[in-house]
Amino acid sequence: MHTLEECEDWEVDLGNVFDLILEVAVNENVKAEKMVRKVFVFTFFKQFSDGCWKPRGGDYEEIQRKFKEKGYAVPHLVI
Repeated sequence: MHTLEECEDWEVDLGNVFDLILEVAVNENVKAEKMVRKVFVFTFFKQFSDGCWKPRGGDYEEIQRKFKEKGYAVPHLVI
């Protein structure tokens, strides 16, 4: 878990989070049924909107493609 206490200018890059989850799963040969099922994001950021979490360098369809290609389902995102 990572915390940001006092930061005025930051962006949420969940694309990197999904990439890291997938990378670890592939490198550790995690079975599909043992894959992370939910990713929880705890925030007090009042203006957390759909546009704020959109992954840089790709969109949700790209994330889905990457996971499917490796035999995994994309974890659910809970904010």
